[in-house]
Amino acid sequence: MKRLSDILLFPESLYRKVTDKKIMLYIGFIFVGIVDLAYPYLSDNFNQLFVGRPINIQVYNIVLSCLLVILVGIIHVAFFSLPLFDLFKIFKKEEQPSGKVATRTRLMKVYIMSFLLITPVDLLLYFTVFRYINIGSSTAVLTGYVGYFYLILVWASAIVSRGINTIYSFEPLYKRMVFAVVLLWDFLLGLALSFLLNNWIVLLFK
Repeated sequence: MKRLSDILLFPESLYRKVTDKKIMLYIGFIFVGIVDLAYPYLSDNFNQLFVGRPINIQVYNIVLSCLLVILVGIIHVAFFSLPLFDLFKIFKKEEQPSGKVATRTRLMKVYIMSFLLITPVDLLLYFTVFRYINIGSSTAVLTGYVGYFYLILVWASAIVSRGINTIYSFEPLYKRMVFAVVLLWDFLLGLALSFLLNNWIVLLFK
């Protein structure tokens, strides 16, 4: 069982190795931004945005894509991590066994690590199955898609919760609360980001 959890959630020893070095955090911002923008929007609209358009429009859309990848990645990671960091400071915790304190940077990296596990599975299923689903699909297919969305949310929250409970040394009561807090906050943040991307960000492209 522990080996399975190490595969699905990363081993605790990996989280203990997370440091405050910033370079990997910056790379993580870009990675998360790419994940947020690349599919479905940029992949589904690639020809419309980058093919057969005037050169000035193509350059504008390429530059805008690069800037938005960075901006959205920073917003996504920061808006998830910073409020939780402030909340977890309130939780009573013991001295860290690893000798490291839980910092904002380490918490951000733990959140980014969840994307490393989720994204390959999400990409595979999106490009083989889910991109072909539309409002006219059968009820069973749409129900399966919604169920998959919540399954991914639970999986991501479990990964992040394991990382948080490793870099913090909470008392048992608070450890049990972490998953519920992460799940709720990740769900609300996902709704907010979807609204931002669909109603504001995508309108910036020409």
